[in-house]
Amino acid sequence: MKYILEPGKVEQYTPALPDGAWTDDDTDIEWPYILEIQRTRKLLIPYRRISEIWKEHINRRIWCSHLYLRQIMDLGIDPPLTGKIEINPWADFNLSGQFVSESWGLISPGMPQTAARIGIHYTHVSIDGEPIQSTQMIDSMIATAFLTSDMEKILDAGEAALDPASVMHQIMLDVRRWRQENPKDWRTTRRLTRDKYCKYGGQDMRDRNGVWLNGASTLSALLYGDGDFVQTVRNAFNFGWDADNNAAASGTILGVLKGAKMLLSQGWDIQDKFRNTSRDNMPEDETLSSFGDRLIALARLNIQERGGSLATAGGKSVYRIPLEKPA
Repeated sequence: MKYILEPGKVEQYTPALPDGAWTDDDTDIEWPYILEIQRTRKLLIPYRRISEIWKEHINRRIWCSHLYLRQIMDLGIDPPLTGKIEINPWADFNLSGQFVSESWGLISPGMPQTAARIGIHYTHVSIDGEPIQSTQMIDSMIATAFLTSDMEKILDAGEAALDPASVMHQIMLDVRRWRQENPKDWRTTRRLTRDKYCKYGGQDMRDRNGVWLNGASTLSALLYGDGDFVQTVRNAFNFGWDADNNAAASGTILGVLKGAKMLLSQGWDIQDKFRNTSRDNMPEDETLSSFGDRLIALARLNIQERGGSLATAGGKSVYRIPLEKPA
């Protein structure tokens, strides 16, 4: 929320987590879901059970739509009503459709339709309407990034997942056109984004925390990142608005493209910790690696449920993935 009307001026960035990662509603809403799926081996948790999970685990360090939905849960309103526009005033613009969606793309390699379907099941807890379009877009792109390093094809998958009548679809078209017209000038694309999609003077939460400006920023970070992890994330910072979330979403896609081994080989100060600072009755000894292992286990379950199979190639066990076209 530092760069609103004007872009940022971050010139250098070195990724680092010297104290490890930690819980916050930008980073951990999927965490209790993932443990529940591991326990039950059911990818789609029933909504009544989701309400129980929130009451047991998610009570602190929650903001905006998440704070509102948690409060109305105590009034007896359960998902998906907690994410309905008619009940939750944050639901038609809040960015949580993007920043609590990444895990579902990660457990759906090569399966963009499945990724989007699972993603919207969970993000409907907090949002509706246009933010749901963002979930479909982000999850489809993450799932597709397992199969290609061509950023245009990855964005094609995100575009195919969007309703042609949605604002997010128009944003996708605009950002891609502006990048073609200004291939070396990200500031012009940022200005064009601000001028067209900043609707509330830049300071209102519907701009700062809204899916339109931030969705456009995420796409621009990917397009101007030239396939480089650091440059992509730094672009997201400089585009501004709710920039940490945009860096996380675009960084997830670059993380899939590069892989953990490559990222960890850079010598960055990344501590293998995921500190539980705010989630009740959740593990106190989670690490980034153990979290990753949970996602891998869910990906295997997801592949098998979609009709994939375990095979052997070159002496290694591999999964044959039932590939899907984005839709």
